[in-house]
Amino acid sequence: HTFNWFRKEFFIPSKEIISRVSYNHYVENGRKEMFERTREKKSQILKNYSAPAIDKHKLDEMKRILTAYAKKKGEKLPEFILKY
Repeated sequence: HTFNWFRKEFFIPSKEIISRVSYNHYVENGRKEMFERTREKKSQILKNYSAPAIDKHKLDEMKRILTAYAKKKGEKLPEFILKY
C-alpha cells in the first residue's frame, strides 16, 4: 500500500506557507512569518470548507455500529451523535 501511494499522497506545503523568496521580497510582502502564513491558510481553508454529504443509509449504519460499541462498553452515546 505504501509503495503504491507514497508518491501520490506525499504532502509538500504550498509556497504560501514555505517561502523561499529573497529578503527584499519578504520585507515587501509584510514580513509575515511562517506561523502567521499558516494561520491565515488554515482560516481560509476552514472558511471555505463544506462537509461532504453522507447518505442516510451510511449514517444509519454508523449509528448502529457506534451504538453497539457503546453498549458493549457499558456507555451511552451523546445525543449530538444521534442527531442528523
